[in-house]
Amino acid sequence: ALPDNKLSPHSHTRTLALTHASAMAATEDEAKIAEVEALLRSARRIDRERGLAPLEALLAPTSSHSQSSLLLAEAMVCRLLDLAAPEAKWEHSHGGLMAATLVVRAGGTSEGFVKFLCHACASLLSADEARVRLEAGVVVATLCQTVGMHLYEECFKELLLSQIRENVENGPVAPNHTDVVAKYFESEDERPASPSTRDKLPDYAGWKCLETAVRTYWEIAKTCQAAFGPCIDKALLDLLFSASHHINRFVREAALYACGEVSCIVLALQDTSKLAVGLDTFVGLMAQHVAIGLADNWSQVRMAASVAARQFLTSMSPDARVAHFALLLPRLCLNRYYAAEGVRLFAVETWRLVAGDHGKALVEQHIEQIVEYYLEQTAAENSSVREAACACLAELGAKMDSACLGPYAAKVIPILIAAFDDESGSVREAACLACGRFIKCFPDILRDDLAKTCDLFFQRLSESVWSVRENAAVALGCLIDAYGDAALELVCAWVDKMILAAKDQSTAQPQSPGPNGSGPEGSSSAGLPVLDDGSSSQPRRMVIRAGGADGIQVLTFNSSPHRPRRHGDGSRLPEPWEQSDGAVYMVREIASRKPERAALFLPRLGELCRVRHYKQHWHLLENVWKQLPLMAEAIGKRPFKQHLEEFLPSLHYSLVGNSPSAKVAAETCSATLSKFLGPSIFRGRVELLDASMLPAFDAALATAARFAPAGGVTSAAGTGAGMLASPRPVHPTAGVRIPGPAGVWRTPPPTAGEASTP
Repeated sequence: ALPDNKLSPHSHTRTLALTHASAMAATEDEAKIAEVEALLRSARRIDRERGLAPLEALLAPTSSHSQSSLLLAEAMVCRLLDLAAPEAKWEHSHGGLMAATLVVRAGGTSEGFVKFLCHACASLLSADEARVRLEAGVVVATLCQTVGMHLYEECFKELLLSQIRENVENGPVAPNHTDVVAKYFESEDERPASPSTRDKLPDYAGWKCLETAVRTYWEIAKTCQAAFGPCIDKALLDLLFSASHHINRFVREAALYACGEVSCIVLALQDTSKLAVGLDTFVGLMAQHVAIGLADNWSQVRMAASVAARQFLTSMSPDARVAHFALLLPRLCLNRYYAAEGVRLFAVETWRLVAGDHGKALVEQHIEQIVEYYLEQTAAENSSVREAACACLAELGAKMDSACLGPYAAKVIPILIAAFDDESGSVREAACLACGRFIKCFPDILRDDLAKTCDLFFQRLSESVWSVRENAAVALGCLIDAYGDAALELVCAWVDKMILAAKDQSTAQPQSPGPNGSGPEGSSSAGLPVLDDGSSSQPRRMVIRAGGADGIQVLTFNSSPHRPRRHGDGSRLPEPWEQSDGAVYMVREIASRKPERAALFLPRLGELCRVRHYKQHWHLLENVWKQLPLMAEAIGKRPFKQHLEEFLPSLHYSLVGNSPSAKVAAETCSATLSKFLGPSIFRGRVELLDASMLPAFDAALATAARFAPAGGVTSAAGTGAGMLASPRPVHPTAGVRIPGPAGVWRTPPPTAGEASTP
């Protein structure tokens, strides 16, 4: 594809050298260029990048010798890209290509130099080293932008299309990744060391030049923008769409980035005849491929699809976007709760750009597609996706009107209950919160089976994962709101039974997990009877009669239909102290609803703090000190003061103990109670009980005051406390035990119109 009169590297280098020798003797510039060239030839990337700054300064228009420096820089690039030179290395080519980009941007577009670069890039786009291929793509994009798109048509179009076509259509099919690792890395002796690893792996490991060819198109589209529009034809679109579904995630990522840029260019074109498809057809195909990328299993691919989705939607008029909302909105909504922070924050901002102040109205208009997609994703392979789906369902239960969600509640609740036995703890905690909120909105569905429903939550309240216990307590609080005294009595009975379970805690190591990671076969994780269908080889099933507005219907579902917990996945039987810990969370929830009932548990809670024969008692004490200020505030000053002495010895024990986390929690708790009850009252109670404890408490109050925020000492509330105070759903993975849940989000809270913005 190159012109017939192209110059070879040797001939052009000699010609430029003679021109420089006869034109001027710029020894100073030559010395600087020599220093730059030495850096660009370095084997270390950091040195090669360090050589770009002085080169850019030499080529700056303000430089007194910019023209002579430009000729010297062209000669240097030719030497670095001389592939026939005996000492040629890929590092030299990489440095030369980085320098070539600067030279072309500075005006190095003489006919001979451009022809030489076209020849060199055509060869280096197929180089063995991927970094060289990527940098060659940047040079190609810069040449097309600076010289003109005719270079793409004459020199690079067929080359790039063939690289993509051959590897997409004839590329090898990748076997299972585990089999590959086992085959090529069976022992330490056979494990190859980098960089020879690429010689040991089969061809599918890199797919040759496919990824870099797609990235070259991305660079061209991103750099040339509208000038690239006339070059976009059906052949290119077909190959980009095919690459967006390639088995290699890096190829999919590059293809989606390219699709995003191409969509912006095509939607701005006046003439779309080269596409060979109508503009409406192109827009529909682009939406479908972007939607698939938004649900990809790899975070990098989701991020690329998120960028493409924003470019695609914002390039259209608001009226034109509506046709694609049913397909794209559910995926954008779910990605706002995805575990990868970059994807999550980008999706939040995209939602705000697209929805504006009409987020709730958009969700109501497409509620069927959104709910169906969320339910579909609860069965995804990726636990982060299942967690995000449950968090999104919790958001719907908290923010959407009951009339809007009513037709779907009977389908959503059984699927959420099924997720209670997911292998991932983060999915279980998200499912607990979502289920509790849906039951609160639609209490009639499970009213006739309240006891069975509470038993399911009690099992989660006894889990070995603290965040699952906390969210289960929050969900049971929703059940108390929905069913009133009927649920309250069941919950109080469980708390009364479990709050002192730590007395039975063994000093031995934790027990091993059962066959499904949750307990011995035939028993639940909490020691409660298992809801079983009679066959140990099948997933456990539960049948609940749901009474709704249309009468009684039977809801049958597996307790673990997708990812049941397995032996060896890290889960284990809950310890008795963990059951007591779950009871502490539950007392906090009761206190916010029925303070007089919660006050009855304070003496037993104080007794629990004095049970210290087991090693893990520090963890339990830490949680008690974080929840006690919330309980005190809900119960009230006068009732709580009657039980203050129950906790002072244990607080002192934590203040002088050897657990840093329990000590910090005790310091914050002491400072919060002192402010709540009054400093003189609190100190007087300590002095009356045991004056020897005063130094420890005084030191704790001084430490807490020194590190308190500007507004004073705040409560050491965990995530659940924020849930009590605000209807906004807190992302389950953000449940860290620090004051205030808002700190885990880096985006501002939603406005009244942004119903689906986290």
